[in-house]
Amino acid sequence: FFGLREDYNPLLYIPADLYLSIPVEVLHTLLLGSCKHFLKDVMPKMSPQQKREIQARVRAFNTSGFNTKLQGSVCYYYQSFVGRDFKGWTQMALFILSPYLSDGQKEVLLAFSKVFKIAYCDFFKPVLLDEWKRVCQAFVSAVKQHMPSLLEKQKTHLILHLVDSMVKFGPCSVFSAER
Repeated sequence: FFGLREDYNPLLYIPADLYLSIPVEVLHTLLLGSCKHFLKDVMPKMSPQQKREIQARVRAFNTSGFNTKLQGSVCYYYQSFVGRDFKGWTQMALFILSPYLSDGQKEVLLAFSKVFKIAYCDFFKPVLLDEWKRVCQAFVSAVKQHMPSLLEKQKTHLILHLVDSMVKFGPCSVFSAER
């Protein structure tokens, strides 16, 4: 019947939680997940004048302290971005977009920036784990309150498991899909 058989499946009886055995991966969860969906939610609501101003702000932004350079066409081609583009954008978005965001959107972006900082740390101390979990929870709470459309994405929920994943597997750079 449609290629499915009701045979015994030994994978269903493994004494482990397979979901918790997979790390929360930064590239797909943060950059191609929450960051991309944030831009997809915010950019279409910008007026043509705001988009021109944002493009001018991107071109004028001093990127000498960053490993990446943003393209001025961010307002129109953000859906074609790859991970490194979103990584650079995440580091600079608060400075560039701030005048055009509502207070709630700023709160979401600021909370996301804090999660981003945690995800890219090279080491961590056990005393910081509870604080980091609160930061991840604060991001999801800000999304729930100000941008609930982002909650429809499973990747937003996965951020709640980021710190546990780091405890189990080490810093995200150890299991990152980024090159």
